[in-house]
Amino acid sequence: MKGGAEKRKAAGKRFHARHAATCAWILILALGPAALSPACAADGAAPPAPGPEEYRHRYVVNDFTPYPVPDIPRPAKGVPFRDPVFGTSITRITDAPSDVPGRHFAYAQAGYPKHDIENADGTKLIIQSFSGSGWSIWNAKPPFNKLHDLPPKLVGWGSPLDVRWSMEEPDILYYTHLSKFWRYDVGRKEAVPVYDFSKDYPARPGEKHPACAPSLEEEGTQSDDNRHWPFTVKCYDPERKERNLDPWYQAAQLLFDLRQRRIAASLPAGSPAFRHANALMVSPRGTYLIIGAPPCFVYDRNWKFLYRAETHGHYDLALDDEGREVIVTAGRYYGPAGTKDMGDWVKMIDLETGKTQWLAPLDNALFHVSGNCTGKPGWAVVSTYSPPDFRQSAGWSDDSVMVYELTRRVPKPDRAHHARVWRIAHTHMVRKSYGDDPFAKINRKGTKIWFGSGWGASYKDGQYDVYQIDLPPTWDREVRKTDGPGTRSTQESRHR
Repeated sequence: MKGGAEKRKAAGKRFHARHAATCAWILILALGPAALSPACAADGAAPPAPGPEEYRHRYVVNDFTPYPVPDIPRPAKGVPFRDPVFGTSITRITDAPSDVPGRHFAYAQAGYPKHDIENADGTKLIIQSFSGSGWSIWNAKPPFNKLHDLPPKLVGWGSPLDVRWSMEEPDILYYTHLSKFWRYDVGRKEAVPVYDFSKDYPARPGEKHPACAPSLEEEGTQSDDNRHWPFTVKCYDPERKERNLDPWYQAAQLLFDLRQRRIAASLPAGSPAFRHANALMVSPRGTYLIIGAPPCFVYDRNWKFLYRAETHGHYDLALDDEGREVIVTAGRYYGPAGTKDMGDWVKMIDLETGKTQWLAPLDNALFHVSGNCTGKPGWAVVSTYSPPDFRQSAGWSDDSVMVYELTRRVPKPDRAHHARVWRIAHTHMVRKSYGDDPFAKINRKGTKIWFGSGWGASYKDGQYDVYQIDLPPTWDREVRKTDGPGTRSTQESRHR
């Protein structure tokens, strides 16, 4: 929920006019619903969730047909249901009005797409809201109940959104507050400081405010081995107000070594290579540092500038199908020859070489990216937030969640030959502000995807909840069994 308070904010019962009044569309063909059949459900209720074996007939891959979106009621909390078009199993895991009631809004969110909502052993989640400190520990298993709020006395209220699970220890969270980097034990509900940055960035004599504070800028996260952490050091100077400037300014970009509990490398303001960071990230293997965006500026681990990467403002880091570290984003693609406008496509940029590989069509310029699933390398999640009302959807990717294959298999792609795109779900989003975005994110293991939705209304007019998509255990192998880029599978042909 980057962007301050606004990002921390966050059902209809009728089908579109062209749909049957009480029927939900159920997918019946493999790898693309070339034919849909209406299965009537009582009172327009969503169909029950499929079992794992049923998914083999419901992988919608490389199918860019704009299927109608059923306007079904908001699902009950804790009851799995089947996406009526794509067949995926979805469960609403929060009920914001009762679970995390805020003073003005009922809002529960999974957080920005770049960091994992799930702890190391998959038993707990971190949920953001307007309740209490704004941070809650959640049961990752049914009944999906809130376990406890992080105490405001430890993390402040409405403080920067910089809480991250340890990659290794299931009960440990790390967060920043004031001048310190903290370690929080969820079981004991105790916090201890890891490092005090005031030793390196002390307060000015007589200064009443904390002089400097570390920040992950709401998007950054640590390397997969939990060792390397990227921080922006933001300092307070009240005299800047007199020049109509933000009194908080970025004094340095840092790489912190958690294992050795020290600043490993720094890039101070005023250095030729220094850039202001809208987001600051370290690559999954801890090899590269990225300041973004747009564009992104890529550095080695010692803050030596390497190159500028052209990216959208929304992007994430991931591992491709060869295990190489990449930036995943989207942009305008002009085809293999560079002469034909082919619309908005997802692309990846190799962090070692800086080379761009175009992947597959997106056909939507408003999106978020999540590349967290380094446990299943070669994939990234993309969610779109256009048009502002899902009932206006006209394009295949409108208000949707999709998984993109990260591969160099098709070096010069076109509309007929490209990386695989697995369509997952419609978000039923209505957007009046940034807080209504779906912010879809995948876990490190690549087993679940979460997204947020007001389900037919803006959070300002109702509530916004977290929805969990449970992926089949072998989905990555099944999706790769399709015949090839840009083609339907032989299995679908047999069903025709």
